Amino acid sequence: MAWTAADQDELAALRWRHSWLRCKLALLKLEIALRAYDPNQTRVPAGNPDEAVDEFERIERRAARAADK
Repeated sequence: MAWTAADQDELAALRWRHSWLRCKLALLKLEIALRAYDPNQTRVPAGNPDEAVDEFERIERRAARAADK
């Protein structure tokens, strides 16, 4: 099958749109991650790795819930 100029133009437009949507998705993910950050959130003191892991898991769950909304 030979590609016509119109086919090539359409393919180029689809590739551009795909790239634009990937960038948009990355920006939305960043926005969600920034919304999940709370500067007033209590921090785990240094030297307590067990609580740090629990805190990290809570942050991941909160970000996942925010992404589902």
